[in-house]
Amino acid sequence: MKNKLFFICVVSCFAFFSCKESSPGTILDEKISLKGLKEDFTYFRLILEAVHPGLYLYVSEKEMNKRFDSVYNTLTADATLLDFYNRLSPVINSIHCGHTSASAPKNFADSIHKIKGYFPVPLNVLNDTLVVNSKDFEIPLGARIISINNEPVSKFLSQLWNYEPVDGFNSRYQQEEGGWDFASNYFKYRGPQSFFKVAYKKDSSEYVIETEIEAETFAGVLNANRYFALAEDVNYDMEMFDEQGYAMLTIYTFGYDTWSTDRAFENFISNAFRLLNQTPNIRNLIINLRNNTGGNFHNMFHLYSHLTHRQQWKEFKSAYTVFNRIPFTPYLAKGENDVAGVQASLDSSFGSNKQGRFVRQYTNNETMYPSEYAFKGNVFVVINSNVQSAAAYFAALVKDEGRGKIIGDETGGSATNTNSFHLLTYELPHTKIQLTV
Repeated sequence: MKNKLFFICVVSCFAFFSCKESSPGTILDEKISLKGLKEDFTYFRLILEAVHPGLYLYVSEKEMNKRFDSVYNTLTADATLLDFYNRLSPVINSIHCGHTSASAPKNFADSIHKIKGYFPVPLNVLNDTLVVNSKDFEIPLGARIISINNEPVSKFLSQLWNYEPVDGFNSRYQQEEGGWDFASNYFKYRGPQSFFKVAYKKDSSEYVIETEIEAETFAGVLNANRYFALAEDVNYDMEMFDEQGYAMLTIYTFGYDTWSTDRAFENFISNAFRLLNQTPNIRNLIINLRNNTGGNFHNMFHLYSHLTHRQQWKEFKSAYTVFNRIPFTPYLAKGENDVAGVQASLDSSFGSNKQGRFVRQYTNNETMYPSEYAFKGNVFVVINSNVQSAAAYFAALVKDEGRGKIIGDETGGSATNTNSFHLLTYELPHTKIQLTV
């Protein structure tokens, strides 16, 4: 599952406006020494080079090295933690991996979340335009934001997409999530603001209206009412429409925290398809995967086994790591890693080949079989850009087999590969920024 924490930004410096919150002596102003920044960046680079199996999948090693060197050369003076985030971000985003992210130290995140400096109005993105997604503010629902603090949206909007790392080159995902996370992203981009000067256009009018709105805390932003949001408080559900001849299966995640919740999901899927098998007039199955960010591959394959026409299939074509012993263990974040479990998986499942990769052995590539209650009718899988990891893998399986029709936006997960067996989280020694790979 994608580890979506506090993503780093592409902007290398801040250009604060006159309405910036005055915050002398706050955690935002604390600086890390130049020596500490250089050491942290060096470890950041070494860890990525030693651990990430797809570091050069979308960009060449030569180009990646140029990016590392370019950012390192900008470290010429003490800087704040947030500024260091912004220097790291081009590297994170150029990897094009939805499972690679960086997060701020907890005390830093907790502190800035209490600052009343966030943009309060929920927004969506439509056709590269910020659109208001709430009825609770002076700016009306559906209004198009033209500028914020006298800066045209068209000039800065694409910068915010870089807070949203994604597999491959799906800019649609970055726009969707960048809009949803606008308050947090704009805070990182421009710093805290005491108020916002907003220019907008109402409905289809070309007349520009200007107003000022007060800033909000991060909690206040989260609690703001959105006019449209996908309900995700129930992880899975099935509705049957016997007279219309179809059923709607909604799956919001394949990831569960305990053995019993995993088992409950398996039972739900088995029972749902057993019921479909006993209801022959239902010939169409809609699977709603929107906003499913992945999870346990076993759960995903369990669902797929109830759809496929294949007699058997393998879990994956091939899988490999670029190390057989976990590197840089002194820098692993405490309490964030199953070190013994990851190393046991490496020892038992992966062997080396001539290319220096440690390849997962054939005996560990499980053979899968269809369920006896597999659905025989028509299948429609509804996706959006926030379908990732195991959920994107599921959509790719259905598409590759030709088992059903895929409807919606391109997924945020790659259709051909993923970095997903295990996550390792490291902590840089001076900034305490956590890097998850």
